[in-house]
Amino acid sequence: LAPPNLLFAKDTDGDGTADEVRTVFEGFGGLDNPEHAGNGLLYGLDNWIHFSQHNIELRFDGQTVTDSRRTPGHGQWGITQDDRGRLYYCPNSDVLRMDLFPKHYAPRNNNQRGVRGMNHQVMDDKSVHPARMNPGINRGYQDHMLRDDFTLARTTAACSPVIYRASLLGPGFYGNAFTCEPAGNCLMRTVVDDNNGVPKGRRAYDGTEFLPSTDERFRPVATAVAPDGSLYVIDMYRGVIQHATYVTSFLRKQVEERGLEIPIEMGRIWRVRPAAAPEKDPPRLSQADDARLVSLLGSRSGFLADHAQRLLVERRIPS
Repeated sequence: LAPPNLLFAKDTDGDGTADEVRTVFEGFGGLDNPEHAGNGLLYGLDNWIHFSQHNIELRFDGQTVTDSRRTPGHGQWGITQDDRGRLYYCPNSDVLRMDLFPKHYAPRNNNQRGVRGMNHQVMDDKSVHPARMNPGINRGYQDHMLRDDFTLARTTAACSPVIYRASLLGPGFYGNAFTCEPAGNCLMRTVVDDNNGVPKGRRAYDGTEFLPSTDERFRPVATAVAPDGSLYVIDMYRGVIQHATYVTSFLRKQVEERGLEIPIEMGRIWRVRPAAAPEKDPPRLSQADDARLVSLLGSRSGFLADHAQRLLVERRIPS
């Protein structure tokens, strides 16, 4: 996504570099204010591409966008799905929200403002428990944001949730949600239970988080689950993550007094996995035959199941 355009990039010779780049859809915002830009591009169980913070969904056949439809523009940064294809996302002050049914049904009636089951709050608890003080936040002037020890008390930059659909981290992790909280220098874990068909979240730990850091510049902003089940965490590694449009005088004072605007260009990727887990080469799905792809539809790896489905659709195999 390169606002205002959606680009399709294709690597034709397998060297890791896109040989073909072209615009396949237009009309995305975000040039003036990236904080409100559509993002996500999740290939769903329904074979539509879903976005966070954008009011359309697209169908893409591997070459061109073939259809689009209106949806509510829920979420902010990041989007994920569970085994049923239900979509999860979060605004910056909530750990996890989701849609109980496909969101394109919601805007059918232009006179109806809200639809029960849309933008459902999975996790009521908004508390966060960092490993260090967090005075450099944008809403630090509000009484309820910082504890007496200056640690972040509640989510304020929650983003990029991912439903863990793999087995490498252990049986108790399947179906859990991981949510980034870069203002609190931590990655949060939520156990998602089924409450008569309605997902309900609870904290995985008391008084701490799954991955807390004592480094103020640890800024997890995106997550992904690899084919082998490892959890990848994108760390922006900066003192400031707030876009200039909304910087408060409280945060500006912190930045100027403590030099938080530097360094830049120090981002990194963390790979989280058990130390004793054996290394395995991921299967090359592009080279798998149709029968192999069909067998992967039942895989306990969400990555393999989702991409096998996409490839079968793009191959147009009627059998």
